[in-house]
Amino acid sequence: MMAPLLLVAITHQISMAVMNSGAVLGSVWIVWNTLKQGGKPWKLLLQHPDARSYLKATAFLGLSIFLSLWIAEWDPLSFGGSHAEGRWWLGVFPVGLLKLWYFALPLVWFLGLRELKPADRLKLLNVWLFAWSLLSCFGILQHWTAWFHFQEIPGQPGRHHVTAFLGHHLSLASVWLFSFFAALGLATDSKNLNRRWYALAAMLGGVALFYSYARSVWVALPIGLLVWSSRFLRPRVFAAVCFAALGLGFLALQVPEINHRLISRFGMSTREDLWLANWEFFRARPWTGVGFRLNEALSGMFLIAKTGNPDVFAGHAHNNFLEMLGGTGCIGAGAWLIWNGWAFRLFWKRRGHPMIWGFFCAFVVFHLNGLTQVNFWEGKVLHSLMWALGWGFAMPVTDGKRLRSQT
Repeated sequence: MMAPLLLVAITHQISMAVMNSGAVLGSVWIVWNTLKQGGKPWKLLLQHPDARSYLKATAFLGLSIFLSLWIAEWDPLSFGGSHAEGRWWLGVFPVGLLKLWYFALPLVWFLGLRELKPADRLKLLNVWLFAWSLLSCFGILQHWTAWFHFQEIPGQPGRHHVTAFLGHHLSLASVWLFSFFAALGLATDSKNLNRRWYALAAMLGGVALFYSYARSVWVALPIGLLVWSSRFLRPRVFAAVCFAALGLGFLALQVPEINHRLISRFGMSTREDLWLANWEFFRARPWTGVGFRLNEALSGMFLIAKTGNPDVFAGHAHNNFLEMLGGTGCIGAGAWLIWNGWAFRLFWKRRGHPMIWGFFCAFVVFHLNGLTQVNFWEGKVLHSLMWALGWGFAMPVTDGKRLRSQT
């Protein structure tokens, strides 16, 4: 099982086409190996208690998405005489449901991970984080030279957002989180002989995250680091660290580049317009919304009808919860919250593992980032999230009293 998992570990950090190709090929390879060894994949998954509850949470989310699209097709909401049309395959299957194929990946990758010996799991982690470190180095170079991809930072001539091969700095700000906190967790494992290497990897990835110049991650990452450190520090020491962090944050604001980036209104008015549009979608269709992902097209129609200006910024809600609330209503937003609560619980139950505790903290920062962007439904981000969940399935439940490695 090592070869297909290595393929997934490397490709899921590169680009959308490479990610999808690696995920499909690696998953088919894992299922084929399982069948060849006489195993029954479906039966193996149903024997895992967390896999059963995961399937239920995912099925509820899928049904809520289908319901929103079905009602939107039957009774579409229109603005200015126009409405968004959903795409249906053969008239019976909404294309929007295809997003759910990502949710099968952690179960398949769990089938592969469960077959690996501890030493092989460690090798897999080393390859994954080594590839990530190289990509982080490339990203840091990209910040100063714009080599390969040009995305200049507003107000910072000659400096560029780190995007690596992901195409956008906000994508990197979410994808990189899971690797960063995994490396950080492994670096603190006293039983791990490669602690210095993991610490170096975390440092390189942290610099790449900073140079992404994503304002959300600049605010959210320190919060995640405080959550992460809470597992190691006594309450009084942790309180002192929190106060020190506030002091450092104040000092950081005195740096002109950081201050300008954080307080700039660039991009905020368009987000506020989209938040308003999706709130109005929810008010118009409180139970099922206007249709999963149809709010992207409807936002432009709504803003044009509201302002009379044909030149408006349209797109997703730039907030995970409002995206679900406007697109799928109370039912879909509730299903989404249940699914995410389940994922938090999976990581929390295994928080005694340094890497899984890192994934828990990454998930916290991930959702803080999601307050100003729809990072949850971005395919590039889903690959990293599902990779983390696959490891969560593969690890045994721990008592959480102390951090230790069982990789």
